[in-house]
Amino acid sequence: MGDQKAIQQAFPRAHPSLVKNEAPTVLMTCSEMKLLTAEAVIRGWASGDAETLYNEGVRTGMKQWAIIFDDPSIDVPDAEIDAYLAENPYNPAEGAKMIGEQFWLTKFHCGHEGWAYFRRTGYPELQSQVEGIEIPTRLQYPVDAVTMNPEEVSKAISRQGADDIFTTVWWDQ
Repeated sequence: MGDQKAIQQAFPRAHPSLVKNEAPTVLMTCSEMKLLTAEAVIRGWASGDAETLYNEGVRTGMKQWAIIFDDPSIDVPDAEIDAYLAENPYNPAEGAKMIGEQFWLTKFHCGHEGWAYFRRTGYPELQSQVEGIEIPTRLQYPVDAVTMNPEEVSKAISRQGADDIFTTVWWDQ
């Protein structure tokens, strides 16, 4: 058997507060809003300073769980956040990638949102861990839709392509 400490470091677990049935549901965090606004700035959709918004997004992302759970034991000290930002400074040439990676991290508790962001932006740059298997690009129609409204599902399939998890969605063609 391997060294237990090495295994725990290689495969860290989520804080127990995050996996309880009574864990709070978070619809949108401050970190998510800051990072989405930073993305909007670099795309020319909003005004502001992408670097400042990025740094605020990272900082609030690292602080959010201590605030959400009102648990100082999981607070990330400001000095650690400052050190992280100093070691990983915002680079405008890599802005979209950096924002995408941080967004992915801040949405770890909400996998479908992280997946949607990846599908929309291509960030973070994910690779399938299984050779020959691609990362799905969409969900299939639910059985209820197919059985209760087959005519409309059929029309949609004829417009967009096969009802398959690898068929690209309308905005990704």
